[in-house]
Amino acid sequence: MPKITVLMPVYNGEKYLRSAIESILNQTYKDFEFLIINDGSTDESERIILSYSDDRIRYVKNERNLRLIKTLNKGITLAKGLYIARMDCDDISLPNRFEEQMQALEKDPTLDGVSGRSYDLYYDLSIKRNLRFLPLHFDAFRFTSLFEVSYIHPCLMIKTEVLRNEPFKDDDAALNVEDFELGCRLVQKGYKIENLDSFQIYYRKNLEGVCFTHRDEQKEKSYIIAKNNLAAVLNFELTANFYSLLTEKKGFDSFGKLRFAIHNLNVLVHSFLAKYNISNNSKSDIKSWMRIRKFSFYVSALKEIPVPFKFVVLFYLVSKLGYCLDKRFVEAIKIWLADWSPFSKIKYLKDEK
Repeated sequence: MPKITVLMPVYNGEKYLRSAIESILNQTYKDFEFLIINDGSTDESERIILSYSDDRIRYVKNERNLRLIKTLNKGITLAKGLYIARMDCDDISLPNRFEEQMQALEKDPTLDGVSGRSYDLYYDLSIKRNLRFLPLHFDAFRFTSLFEVSYIHPCLMIKTEVLRNEPFKDDDAALNVEDFELGCRLVQKGYKIENLDSFQIYYRKNLEGVCFTHRDEQKEKSYIIAKNNLAAVLNFELTANFYSLLTEKKGFDSFGKLRFAIHNLNVLVHSFLAKYNISNNSKSDIKSWMRIRKFSFYVSALKEIPVPFKFVVLFYLVSKLGYCLDKRFVEAIKIWLADWSPFSKIKYLKDEK
């Protein structure tokens, strides 16, 4: 029995498929089966898959297109490994991804799943370290998963029995937001998931991907999930206005909106901390998340509000210099300066075939 089943659905993925497959076959950790499910592709995907002769590849073909959620749930039932490692057919796993994830899972038997950080990979092969704050400890993960995706889905490695007990939700409410729905459901039921503080995947910013083609739908469905979560868990009423400011981190065209967002952010965090007795590591994680989120609010407001109020916001920013004692805040600023600011140097992935 293999330790890991790598579950990768494929639908018309010929463009990036070889890079995805080879990134799995070249993992430093070797004890896995590679379950590739062709979900009724009409392009050259099948020919590409069959061109590999590695014994670890287990090829399954859907006779018709079942779509992602049904295909993932089919893969969960077929998996032979103790763990399932998710993979998408347009992403690239770094060579030591599985090794690092297995080390973490075997070191802490209470862990049910782990994910990792990602590089954003663009059509021209330029890369940037993703700026999304990923909580490193369970209670912080449980907090942020109430209202946003707290892990990189194609980088997830999780116990197979967990997904068999809690498969992907196959209904319209979860369509195209299945990662958000799954993550918040699992941690609210007590399954322990954390993120590793290392970069483990190149996450393709594909203009044909769901994040671009179904963006408005994702926002609407995510808001409904987040609103229901916060009402049920924290008795917090999430308005559409605050949700937009919280997740988009822009729209601060008045000083009133900035104060409104900061106030609601404080209430949200304090409500969670008051309800749960959480570890110091998770408290530190949540405080780092809040500092980074507030800082993004201030910077956005500095760009958007009328000139007379810019000085007030600038004063706010200066007053937050104590944030520089927060290692995760400092790291986020460094990544922004190096990878995202107008002064950053563009880096490229050199070895994609």
